[in-house]
Amino acid sequence: FVILNHQSALDPFITGAFWDRHIAFLTKSTSFIHWLPRLLLRWAMALPTTRYQTDPQIITIMDTLFKRNTRIGIFPEGERCWDGKLQAFKLSVVKILMSSREAIYPLVIQNTFKFWPRWATFPRRAKIKITIAPPFCLVDNYFSIDEQRQFLEDYFRDILQETDQ
Repeated sequence: FVILNHQSALDPFITGAFWDRHIAFLTKSTSFIHWLPRLLLRWAMALPTTRYQTDPQIITIMDTLFKRNTRIGIFPEGERCWDGKLQAFKLSVVKILMSSREAIYPLVIQNTFKFWPRWATFPRRAKIKITIAPPFCLVDNYFSIDEQRQFLEDYFRDILQETDQ
């Protein structure tokens, strides 16, 4: 898995441009309604998922992609932020990460919120920074889901603080 904070609609495209392997990002299905975003999202290997409900089909698709050596991109916050700050991670995402036993590659992306905030119509100038942290795995036998979520959130906050200096 590739996990990263979500500041802008362009995060998957920016990340894909700097990563050496294909990343298929989980994307809300409503993003595929209009033809232009649908075309761009399909080009970027986005996977449509339903929000706020269980989507068992996506687990099967993710297993198939793992077998093809494709990384799955997930935004643990579940949606773009409104203020540029890290949001709480979704428990459902942490459960997926724990149960998969796959390597997790954390990426911390900065300033895409300044580049194109969620509420803005057009992008602006901003210097974007991506920090790739060492990979790790979450172990489901020793720590609770809440402890794992807290670990992930703290991990991201620590990287954000280190790179802001």
